[in-house]
Amino acid sequence: MKEWLSSGHWPVNSRVPPERELAEQLGISRGTLRLALGDLEAEGYIWRHVGKGTFVGARPEDAGESTSALAARTSPTDVMTARLIMEPAAARLAALNASPSQIEEMHQCLRRTRSAKTFQEYTFWDGKLHIAIAHATRNVPIAHFLETLHNVRHVAFWGRLKDKLPPSPTNPSLEEHDRIVEAIEQQEPEEAERYMLKHLQRVQRAMNGKILEG
Repeated sequence: MKEWLSSGHWPVNSRVPPERELAEQLGISRGTLRLALGDLEAEGYIWRHVGKGTFVGARPEDAGESTSALAARTSPTDVMTARLIMEPAAARLAALNASPSQIEEMHQCLRRTRSAKTFQEYTFWDGKLHIAIAHATRNVPIAHFLETLHNVRHVAFWGRLKDKLPPSPTNPSLEEHDRIVEAIEQQEPEEAERYMLKHLQRVQRAMNGKILEG
């Protein structure tokens, strides 16, 4: 895809084909494609607009205006409260509705969080994991809301509240994420909801101590 982007196969600001079509063209699964798109987004090759698609090039300044405006009026406590209300229920729904490709995407995000070399890289893939769970609900309003919430979380303050240090291999979020995804994969909605709630409650306590994990 980098070769296609560099060669002008898709002009700057053009919309990339839908995931299903692009995965078929490249001969890969949609889960693998989403992981690649995440890498490209992190490197500034593409940008994504919730509900509109994926576009070539760096994100235009006005594209993130609404997120920036929302972030300016949002506190870490506000975001954590919203997550505690929404994400456990989303994990429950994901356990009922997640497709095999969405489960694969979650596992790939788990691997990327474990192999992250910087805190920025870890938080990027941590956010992608939570967004993947939101999309696995198969509920467009929930997915849209939670993706916006995680974008606000990233833009507003997450980078400010923690030193840019590599994540510890003993970071408890890693094991907690494993349990959440396993419950979703095993189609255990009550367990998925419970593990997500416990995870977020611990993150909230850590956040109050300025040790953010996600």
